[in-house]
Amino acid sequence: AYQLKENVKAATVLKAGSYQEVVYCKKCHEKLSSKTVKIAKLKPAIKLSATKKTLKKGKTFTLKVSKLARGDAVKSFKTTKKSVATVNKKGKIKAINKGKTVIIVTLKSGKKATCTVTVK
Repeated sequence: AYQLKENVKAATVLKAGSYQEVVYCKKCHEKLSSKTVKIAKLKPAIKLSATKKTLKKGKTFTLKVSKLARGDAVKSFKTTKKSVATVNKKGKIKAINKGKTVIIVTLKSGKKATCTVTVK
């Protein structure tokens, strides 16, 4: 007998996957048995290009996001103090006034990561 995986539906960070495990006879190639195997959802992951950044007033920096699990994406970029620095939906941070703020990156899976920005 030999085994094949059929109807594979890949797991993503947002939903589980599955496949059919089918056993065939080596001589006649008839299907002997079949069962559905579930694949657990992937664990969310995120990596930022910086977790701390110092900028001069008026300067910009783009925060890059990488190492996302399959099916995940950035949902939002937010700043805790708009008076210190702003951030757009693509992660471009603009230093406004002296102080400290935290940029919060939220993924569709719910995972979050932060970057502390100091404006001098």
